[in-house]
Amino acid sequence: MAKKVVELQIPLNRVEGDLEIKVKIEDGVITDAKSVGTLYRGFENILKGRDPLDTLVMTPRVCGICSISHLSAAVKALEDAYDITPPMQAVRFRNLSIMSENLQSDLKQVFLMFMADFADDYYKEYSFYETAKEYYAPFKGKLAKSLLDATKDILKIIAYIGGQWPHTSHMVPGGLNVLADDLEIFQIRLLIVKFQQWYQSEVLKADMQTFLSLESVEDLEDFVK
Repeated sequence: MAKKVVELQIPLNRVEGDLEIKVKIEDGVITDAKSVGTLYRGFENILKGRDPLDTLVMTPRVCGICSISHLSAAVKALEDAYDITPPMQAVRFRNLSIMSENLQSDLKQVFLMFMADFADDYYKEYSFYETAKEYYAPFKGKLAKSLLDATKDILKIIAYIGGQWPHTSHMVPGGLNVLADDLEIFQIRLLIVKFQQWYQSEVLKADMQTFLSLESVEDLEDFVK
């Protein structure tokens, strides 16, 4: 009996329009999956012939969503090239910058760009529609609105460390070009606590320790129920 083969090409284009997921399914089982970037931006070529330190200004400006990731990659490339090892304190602040940016990016992707679909009238006959509309409707949903304030706060962490967001250039080969003082570190701690409280209240609907104690898919399913 011949296998039933289905090939899907799924565009994910709400933000930039340059990502596709290609999936091959044989008899109900995924046998191949690829993530494909469809847009060649070529900023590596733009940097050819320039002073190496120009990368610290140019790469963070490639994207207004993930500028810290581009800056981090550029700095690590320079440190590899010149055999430089940054001090651990600088690494910690770099990681904190990246994690703050990733947090806001991931949450916006889920709740503003993905879940918003389920608040569309297309789903009005489904049991989840009214709840989805209440929480995720663009500009009106309870979670959609509170998310904007929460992510704005978490990005202040990068501003304390690097002076601005996006397009900051605070990472340099060997460390950082400025180090947060004690008052700024205290403000960063407050922002983390405030964000955690929001996340527990509005997203998890439970305390963080309960969520972190989940050990299996079955535990997660029970938690969600």
